[in-house]
Amino acid sequence: MSIIYLDNSATSWPKPREVTKAMKSFMEYPGSNSSRGSHRMSIESGRMVYECREKIALLFGQADPTKVIFTSNATEAVNTVLYGVLGENQHIVTTSLEHNAVMRPLNHLRSLGKLEYSVVRASEKGEIDPNDFKKSISKRTKMFVVNHCSNVIGSLTPVEEIGYIAKENGILFLVDAAQSAGEFQIDLKKMNIDFLALTGHKMLYGPMGTGALVLGDNVDEIRPLKRGGTGSSSSEETQPDFLPDRLESGTLNAVGIAGLLAGIDWILNIGQEKIYSTIKKKFLKFMELLEDTHTIEIFRSYSIENQSGTFSIRIKNRAVSDVGRILDEKYGIMSRVGLHCSPSCHKTIGTYPHGTVRISPSYFTEEEEIHRTVKALDEIAKGIENA
Repeated sequence: MSIIYLDNSATSWPKPREVTKAMKSFMEYPGSNSSRGSHRMSIESGRMVYECREKIALLFGQADPTKVIFTSNATEAVNTVLYGVLGENQHIVTTSLEHNAVMRPLNHLRSLGKLEYSVVRASEKGEIDPNDFKKSISKRTKMFVVNHCSNVIGSLTPVEEIGYIAKENGILFLVDAAQSAGEFQIDLKKMNIDFLALTGHKMLYGPMGTGALVLGDNVDEIRPLKRGGTGSSSSEETQPDFLPDRLESGTLNAVGIAGLLAGIDWILNIGQEKIYSTIKKKFLKFMELLEDTHTIEIFRSYSIENQSGTFSIRIKNRAVSDVGRILDEKYGIMSRVGLHCSPSCHKTIGTYPHGTVRISPSYFTEEEEIHRTVKALDEIAKGIENA
């Protein structure tokens, strides 16, 4: 039985061949610690890492590559901002669609008495009114924190409009782009983003264990999440105060960065517009076929223009865990079931506490796989999967 992989919102698979080739090649040579030596292998590794910084900066509209900070994932990038920027007695505004990568650190900081936060509630279709952010501003409001794309229903947040409100009111703006980076065009300046959190292993088509925090031009002060060796200012026992070293301690995941660079080069070569339109066509094919079944409840954005390729479904009188298990064991279809690390979103769309079956195609998903998946879901809905 051939595998149909529809869990790309967790981790994209398969990767472009260039990604695995680049990682294998790096391990063979230079395979050395970047920026930790003056020999040719270390220098070559450092060049590759800097090239990846440049490509990330290019992709997201940051002219200065030193404002690209490598992290292990978007979660680390978000934590770096929340723990590195926020002070005492400050107020944050976020949304009811957020991932636990945002909600858990916010709740931890609130439990310590360091901040309060307000939640802008989205509609069941993922609609967020930017004016609700304006209404939530107080004298203590320091930052807006939003995800660009819901990892549950694929709805897009009006980031540019919210960024404009943030800039008008002197408020910092953190965007979690774990689900959108690579699929959608993001421009820090146009969207007035101060902090952009990225993960490499989703729609940037890189490996797990890679990510980045891209800083806006107006960001100056940010405390390191960790401190240690940077390969620079080694005579000093205090953390360097310049970027990116201030925020990058310890050995970088250079082999992962080599794969991430190859993934970004692949995106730049194919073109983001083509990637977006290709994934959108696959989403639309899913919608066309699923809506004909009349047996499957679909959770998605209110409009096609505000939708990624990701969506969720639920089958009446069937536990989502059973649906996911049957898809895997009988049909070879890989999906994701449950709350998807976003209980707040599921409360918003009315699927808490059991969650949904999430379907997330990628650029590489074939139309024949879409037909097979919808047929499988229809059989499960009709109770004939064992026939």
